[in-house]
Amino acid sequence: MELLCYRLALFLILLSTGGFIVYVVKQKKIVYQYAYRILLGGFVVHGFYLVLQFHALGTAPVITLKAALSFFSWTIIGAYLIFHIKFKLMILGSFISPLAAFLMIVSSSIPGKEIVVKPIFKSVWLTLHVGTIFIGNGIFAITFIAAVMYLIQEYHIKYKKFGSFRVSKYTGSNTVFLSSNSAFRNSRTFSPGKTRFSKNATLS
Repeated sequence: MELLCYRLALFLILLSTGGFIVYVVKQKKIVYQYAYRILLGGFVVHGFYLVLQFHALGTAPVITLKAALSFFSWTIIGAYLIFHIKFKLMILGSFISPLAAFLMIVSSSIPGKEIVVKPIFKSVWLTLHVGTIFIGNGIFAITFIAAVMYLIQEYHIKYKKFGSFRVSKYTGSNTVFLSSNSAFRNSRTFSPGKTRFSKNATLS
């Protein structure tokens, strides 16, 4: 049962990663919506797998490197889903999902082995401590990736480089989004030293 949940979670996360990549290329909102829902499904299945692991081990499933990478992937996705409720950053998923998929792939490539958990590791306080550390690291990963996105959009604004896609910012709400070539040209104009947004700018 645990192995089935793990493989299903990995499959769903990989599938959502493919969807987010297609969204970056095609700029179809419906593609993003499906990718987001698949990622949410993968998060739920992965969470159920972790519950089974916790029940079997009696402690947080981070005893081995294989388990720790899997749990970290779950916390990153969870942090993104919570972040998305507040900010609705569709492009952020195109960065988060591949990272989570990479961690899951590395985790799955590590051979599993029988785990003997010492009684000292079954403390409730240790479980809470380790859990909050991983959750904090997941939130940190989100902020780091958001900072990278900000640097990318600043580079495009400074050098006026328009490729197949670009990250841009709506300063009024600190929202980062992905815009296509036409949307980018219609939603902003450049002037020396600053960027102005037109009133009909569309957040996708």
